[in-house]
Amino acid sequence: MTGRTEVIAGIIAGIIAGFFGIVGVWYQHYLENPEPEKTTVTETAQPTETGKNTQQLEKFLKRAEKGNAVAQFKLGVLYTKGEEVERDLTQAAEWYRKAAEQGHKNAQFKLGRFYEKGKGLEADLTQAEHWYQKAAEQGHQNAQKSLELLSKQ
Repeated sequence: MTGRTEVIAGIIAGIIAGFFGIVGVWYQHYLENPEPEKTTVTETAQPTETGKNTQQLEKFLKRAEKGNAVAQFKLGVLYTKGEEVERDLTQAAEWYRKAAEQGHKNAQFKLGRFYEKGKGLEADLTQAEHWYQKAAEQGHQNAQKSLELLSKQ
């Protein structure tokens, strides 16, 4: 090999080694911190007797408490359904509110529905309209339909 070829080969080897080093670091981070959207949830702070995957639940709850809107919304869903936690519509409304305030359109819709129906909080059609409007502005079709129905009342 000529001097120039050796330099080019060295540069290429360095680039390849650097690439695999970065991939390795990313993969290790991914394993330790999976994205909440891809995390299977079996929910919350007070597991029921059937509570499985407590460690996973705790990690999920920590994400929600750190402000992750997706985790907050999912906690709202789990409290609404009573899956892996005692059903608690007040807690559900609180988690929906946290996610809704961050712009999560599904949480905005759910919070609007809770206000409309008086689930977990006092019924308030003005608040229902407010949250439906926020979700509708982001293209949430059910929120748009709910706004139309509210306007006819």
